[in-house]
Amino acid sequence: MKKSGFKKWIISAVMLLILAGTIYITYSNWGGTDRQQPLTQITSPNQAAVNNEAELIDSTEKFITFSGTHGEEVELPLQITKADLSVDDGTQSEPFQILTPTAVSYKIPPEMKDELQAVLIYRSDMASGYLLLAPIGWEASAIVGANGSYGVTLTDPSNKEQTLHYSDTAGSCQGCAITKIGTYFPDQAKWADEQGFTVYEPLSFTEWNQQAGAAEDGGTATYTTATSEGYYNTGIASYEKDAVGQWYQFRQLEFTLSEETTRSDLQDIVIDFFDAHHGPLTVANVNKEFVD
Repeated sequence: MKKSGFKKWIISAVMLLILAGTIYITYSNWGGTDRQQPLTQITSPNQAAVNNEAELIDSTEKFITFSGTHGEEVELPLQITKADLSVDDGTQSEPFQILTPTAVSYKIPPEMKDELQAVLIYRSDMASGYLLLAPIGWEASAIVGANGSYGVTLTDPSNKEQTLHYSDTAGSCQGCAITKIGTYFPDQAKWADEQGFTVYEPLSFTEWNQQAGAAEDGGTATYTTATSEGYYNTGIASYEKDAVGQWYQFRQLEFTLSEETTRSDLQDIVIDFFDAHHGPLTVANVNKEFVD
């Protein structure tokens, strides 16, 4: 064999070995569909522990285990929903895997396990997601606004007018946040007017309760509005102001219910879960594309 031919053969063999090694490493990093990440733990704002375990998006059975009020475990079904991006440059693809929480330390009465579900919202452009409680069977749709605000709406399939809606101004649309603060916190209406956002149509509350520890730079309140056109709203709202008065944030979780639907333990638990975490429960690592 000529020397030049022998050299070409050696080079080809080396390239094949390199290619085989690259394929093996790539497969090892991504893993097969039955591989799972080790359990990790993060902490919510009120120190509620969350365990994350890798699960495939198309897994047919998803559940989260919560702590029970009497020391037992309460298992709730998990609905996973992707938030639609109003501004999408087309570069983000569907994640290969998402990391779904498998355990949360928040306590739920065991008798409520057949009435509740957990809802995990994720997006294609970041690692984190958030978790809410909701009535079982209600269907979720989520969106991220062009200005960065975001939220999710869950709809009662038996009555489309009954909904559970979460919204977060996320530091954007300061006028929106100021108007909402003045509307849902009557003691802040004068302040909102001074900022140039007058509340011209105040809400009529049948219940309104300011949470303890309210301060000038923030507060939380639960409320119920008067019935209008056969429906009323009940929920929780919270706001924050920065120290120099240039940034405002407003979060809200609100049921819209038929006047024939009385507020019950179900709504109270959904709202209390939100209150316990000062919003939804943030899950740090959801989109596996951003975790590895």
